[in-house]
Amino acid sequence: MKKNFNVGVVIIFCIIVIFFGKIVRHTVMNETLVKTGVGWYLVDNINSGNVHYGLTIKDSETNESDSSATMNASYIYSKINFLKLAETYYEYEILISIIWNFILLIIISKLKKTFNFFETIFIVLSVAVLNIFDFCLAKEPIQMLYFILMYLLLISNKSIKTKTIGSFLIYILCFLTYRNYYILMAGFFVFIYYLYKLLLSKIKKINKKHIFLILISIFICYYSFLYVIKIYDIASYNELLRVRLRTSSAASDMSALFNSTNLFIFTLDYIFMLIRMLIPLELIKLGPKYFIYIVYQIFITYIFIKNIIDINKINKMRRIALFIFIAFLMGSAAFEPDFGSWVRHEAVAIPIVFIIQNIKRIDNKETKI
Repeated sequence: MKKNFNVGVVIIFCIIVIFFGKIVRHTVMNETLVKTGVGWYLVDNINSGNVHYGLTIKDSETNESDSSATMNASYIYSKINFLKLAETYYEYEILISIIWNFILLIIISKLKKTFNFFETIFIVLSVAVLNIFDFCLAKEPIQMLYFILMYLLLISNKSIKTKTIGSFLIYILCFLTYRNYYILMAGFFVFIYYLYKLLLSKIKKINKKHIFLILISIFICYYSFLYVIKIYDIASYNELLRVRLRTSSAASDMSALFNSTNLFIFTLDYIFMLIRMLIPLELIKLGPKYFIYIVYQIFITYIFIKNIIDINKINKMRRIALFIFIAFLMGSAAFEPDFGSWVRHEAVAIPIVFIIQNIKRIDNKETKI
């Protein structure tokens, strides 16, 4: 379909979908998203006034950190609410929805003047997912700020080297101040960068054989990482085993297929987890309520695979954005307990996906990194 939509029309679609998303969240998804949300704890934390901001990494001697993602999120929300407009859980959701949707709509308005049918559907669907699952009193809106920071860096006039190093450092910043497991994303980002440089950069056309080589390389990366952790930090290794082998109470549980602590089989489970996250066909049996998960993931997976195949045709900005997303995907495979959690976390990376899809046209030169 070659139908194009003016950016103003797309913004109107998005505003309509914002309200639709909130209706779905507080009706169909009320029991699973609202009543059990972490926001009920966060609002008590914020209103107590006993919040602070600090590093979230643990001291090697005391095994304690200066802060946590929950504490830092509470602190940021308390500062955002400097006008004291919110006090209850629902008031905070309204405040957060207004601020984050405003930021998102500004980003969308700056992407292009017109959007094709695929881009329009994807943008509208992304807005729906964010308003159903993310734009509420939770940790995800704060997590999104790091991806917005990456987005702003990528569309800036900085050099390609600065953008590459800067993206890595933002992952490190997230590790230090919010999500400890983002150290994995930082490491995987470096791995993906050099995998491209050494293996893929000279290939004219990516085919099935190269996709298989990529998966083998990722397997070796996972296996080497786990092997080293097992030798030098057994506590962290056991934690990686625990979070991947645990069983979630969610209907969309993503428990391990093999449930084995054998290093080879456990690593193989990571590879299958990547595939399951990208192609969530197992959700079909759960009924229509989960179709939005499936459709949204199919859109992102299509964009992801298409750009992997065209990795030497896309411009350098899209390539860095692709490295960021692959690193995020690889790190998430080690921790995500269920599909709901994965979609919720994946959606906040949408500014990066906009660049991968080339919705944001930055640099059309076929320049290799």
